Amino acid sequence: MLWWLIVPEFGEAAEPPDRELLAASLERLLTDDRRTDAEVVARLLADGELHAVDVEVLTFLCARLLSQNPRRRMLLISNAHHLAPRVVRALELLFSAIGDIGWGDMRLLLEYRTGYDNPRFGELLDRLRTDTQRVAFADICPLSETELAAALESRVSAEQRKDFAHAIYRKAGGNALFVTNVLLWAIDGGYVTRYNERVRVNDVPGFERELTRLPAVLDHFLESRIGSVLDRADGRIVLPYLTAAAFGGFEIDAAQVQRITELQPSDMEAARLYLCAKAIISESISGPQSTFAHEIMMLSARLAVAKQGAFVEAGSRIVAHLDSAVFDDTLLGGRLSSALGRSRAAFDFYNGGYELARNAAAFHQQCVALDGAREVLAPSHTGTTDLTRRYAEIELSLAEAELLGGSMVRADRALREVLEVAAREERGWPVRGETTLWRCRALSQRIQLFVRLMKPRQALQAFGELLSIFQEAPSAPHILRSAMTRILLTLAMSSRPADARQVADALLLSRKAN
Repeated sequence: MLWWLIVPEFGEAAEPPDRELLAASLERLLTDDRRTDAEVVARLLADGELHAVDVEVLTFLCARLLSQNPRRRMLLISNAHHLAPRVVRALELLFSAIGDIGWGDMRLLLEYRTGYDNPRFGELLDRLRTDTQRVAFADICPLSETELAAALESRVSAEQRKDFAHAIYRKAGGNALFVTNVLLWAIDGGYVTRYNERVRVNDVPGFERELTRLPAVLDHFLESRIGSVLDRADGRIVLPYLTAAAFGGFEIDAAQVQRITELQPSDMEAARLYLCAKAIISESISGPQSTFAHEIMMLSARLAVAKQGAFVEAGSRIVAHLDSAVFDDTLLGGRLSSALGRSRAAFDFYNGGYELARNAAAFHQQCVALDGAREVLAPSHTGTTDLTRRYAEIELSLAEAELLGGSMVRADRALREVLEVAAREERGWPVRGETTLWRCRALSQRIQLFVRLMKPRQALQAFGELLSIFQEAPSAPHILRSAMTRILLTLAMSSRPADARQVADALLLSRKAN
């Protein structure tokens, strides 16, 4: 089988094809006396722009080459809805050549998505539908959540299967490619562990949190589709609606969208129905609010609206109507300001959201707001002392909130980042002892993390590191006392009573001395 992946950026191959690889692929389909021709075809495909006459010659040559081999062959073209017009012409000639020269046992499989604006490809499909003898069409629908859970039966324990399938479905829908890549994202991120052919969620809060960025392979995958939907829509109502909804989150708060866009109820409903018809948003089966088809669609919608010519005006108008005393508004303001290139405003929105969540002791909301602030500062935190200090403090606060919220993976990631920043900045840092204090605070929190994870060896190792550097931070004895208290739990947990007594004595001396 020869596979050809089509993507919107190129209109042809997913990457400029490697000529040697292409030639080798063709050679596998050919008899020995046709191998030289394979190199000619590969060179024509790989080098330069093909003119119309080249397409015709090349297509006929490919047909003749492949017809020489009597074995069964298949050519699969994925994402065919992105085919450029001249490649559609090549396909038409290929079908003609099949009939003219006797193709033999050959199958040509076109995989495409409906709903894309590609008139030339649409014409080809209309002609193919009339050939009922040689052409068959099959509708492939995404899995339902129930079907996804059933498909995972042999991979996930019964205890976790329902919640696991629900979380995956919310992020990826029933699209097999999206499901696979979200699962790989979860494994790479440490939220899910794979044992042979089975998987287990080991960090439920971290895994179930709403995605903030697309898995790498899915970047821009749906962006052109949503852009095409926007191009055919009434931009006066659909663009502000989708902007407010996408940057607001997976569940669409209709009251919030109407308040910050000032759309009339009839316009709100028209925009919602239009986007539902295009499968970008869907009716919720569990509540009154509409939702996006999945979180990947939501993130793709953010990318698509940000490329619209009227985005800056629409986004600025929305930001002007946000209420800084409402937590959901602060998140929307942070995300939207980032997309508008206004980093300072984005940070202020996130920081305001964190303060609201901290006052309400809402740990999950604290994590979301701090994670947004961290993303704003991350590209530039090494620019000045003040930015670096702020970044380190945010990471420490994020780790504390994640520990309280239950995501050990995200907490450990934040703490490791603090330790890396402290080590990198320590030599030239203008405030003596400040980076050492960051290290002490990070190690103390790591001890807490390892105690909760029942990992005594790692907790003891972090405690040893803390003891070795504590003299450099005499202004923070409370950190060491806190760490000693936690390490007592670890030693007791690991059945080391003698060591526990030694630490307890040190803890008493520390309290008497201070």
